[in-house]
Amino acid sequence: MDGEKLSSINTLRTRFPALTVSDARALLERHNWNVTIAGAEAERGERQRKKADSANYFVGGGDKGSGQQVMAPPGESVSDRSGEIGSGSGVHSMIDRIFRKAEVEMAKASGGDGGTGVEDTEPRAFYGRGQRLGYTANPSPYVASTLRAARSVCITVYRNGFEVDSNGFVPLNSDEGRQFVEAMDKGYVPPSLAAKYPNTDLTVNLRDCLQVDYVPPSYIPFQGHGHRLAAPSSAAASSAAPADAQASPATAGSPGTPTYDPSRAVEVRSDEATSFVVLLNTRGERRQVQVNPERHTVDDLYSLAHAYQPELPNFILVERGMPPRRLEASTRSQTIAQAKLSRAVVALQQL
Repeated sequence: MDGEKLSSINTLRTRFPALTVSDARALLERHNWNVTIAGAEAERGERQRKKADSANYFVGGGDKGSGQQVMAPPGESVSDRSGEIGSGSGVHSMIDRIFRKAEVEMAKASGGDGGTGVEDTEPRAFYGRGQRLGYTANPSPYVASTLRAARSVCITVYRNGFEVDSNGFVPLNSDEGRQFVEAMDKGYVPPSLAAKYPNTDLTVNLRDCLQVDYVPPSYIPFQGHGHRLAAPSSAAASSAAPADAQASPATAGSPGTPTYDPSRAVEVRSDEATSFVVLLNTRGERRQVQVNPERHTVDDLYSLAHAYQPELPNFILVERGMPPRRLEASTRSQTIAQAKLSRAVVALQQL
């Protein structure tokens, strides 16, 4: 596929973000790659979809002016949602639908039903811009990029809000949080992400932490070295880090499954940065364990899991997310922070 066809696909998707790459390509092929005619047909389809969706909504709340009006997905009537109207708040209902849609999409992808998207078949060589040199005595013409950049974004969803790539927590009861969830539920890129990453194909990874509330990270005191300015001598002004900040020796890991040592204790120090991990055993019970993410390792987490369910001899820890992540033997030497397991939900899976 040449650059002109790729540019036509990107132009059509820019005007109609709900179109997938496959849909835009099929629409253009049907009209002999005429962007104007294909855009007119896409606009007619968009109007018909909005007209059909306008009759499908439900309101959660009491009398006039209360509650939240939530549009139902295409092809879903009010009667299909009658069981969900009183089941909880509108925002949490949308979050449940988002995770269900993600599970369906992941099942399709794992089953080989990923389609023939352009991004999967075409080389992604150049995202920038440039100018053609020489060729004419006139100023060099501007050459725009024919390919869109690609970026992966991780959204961690908590019971009371969410954070994007660990860059600030957004409460669900805020206007920004509600607009963000509504856009994702409708299949659109949220406005805040679209403004931050313009002309970019985003891949969203969802991380399920709905069983816990977001807890801000604790304050980490400075433990490095420094020099006081205008001091008479640098040696007298330098300050060393506390001696107890020295890291503990790493636990040696074997290639196979290490044996459980019941005498091993995982000590949490209050003078270090603290966080927590939620353990989920095979009976569905949960326990929140405190850790020092910069010092404790995944192997320490395995030790805590053994102590939590000692009758389970062989198991593997799996981080609950979208998609789930198995904590293999190669990750045991990593710290909790390096493995990005702070405030995560980790399940014990029997082998």
